[in-house]
This record gives sequence, C-alpha cells and structure tokens, in this order.
Amino acid sequence: MLRALPRALCLSRPWRSPGARDCASGVKTGAPEIQVHALTGPDKGITEVLMNRPHARNALGKVFVSELLEALAQLREDQQVRVLIFRSAVKGVFCAGGFLPTHPHSSGIGVP
Repeated sequence: MLRALPRALCLSRPWRSPGARDCASGVKTGAPEIQVHALTGPDKGITEVLMNRPHARNALGKVFVSELLEALAQLREDQQVRVLIFRSAVKGVFCAGGFLPTHPHSSGIGVP
C-alpha cells in the first residue's frame, strides 16, 4: 500500500473519462460542481473527486455540499474504491471554506 502512495501523489496525467461520474448541478458555468473519476490500469481502486466551483473559489454552498454528499454516498457503496483523492479544478485554490453571504442583511456563515 505504501508503494502506491508516491505514485498517487503524482497526478500530473490528464483526467481519464472511463468510469467518470458527475453529479447534477445548477452551476453558472453549466458544469457539475463535483466530478468523480475512477482511475484505471495500475491506478485501479483510486478515485479522484474534482471540485469545480470557480466563481466561488470552491466555497461550500448548498449545491456544492449536496453534490459532494451525494458523490460520497455513492462511493461509500462502491467496493472497488480503495483511495479517494480530493482535487480542485480551480487553479491556485483548493477550497475557500464556508460561503460568506454578501447580502447586507445577512449575518454569519451561510450555505447558499
């Protein structure tokens, strides 16, 4: 298992579409906010969860969290999945954290 870890950390190869699963989304860009890709070949058993909410820097909004929970529930039942790797499609950003409302009458952290 430890021998596979360094290879898993070097994910400079392109996304592989076979085995890809997307969750439905109401994203402004039209793309799913959470995308799940099962790797193949020698990386079989490794699944990448791609976070793709560039307009909010992957902030945890309602749709984002809903899609993430849906994807994780599906992956939990998949006996082929041994490793999950969370990645960001937003360059220079992993996750901005909780969504901060911009409405002047809002207070605290919200999840839109």
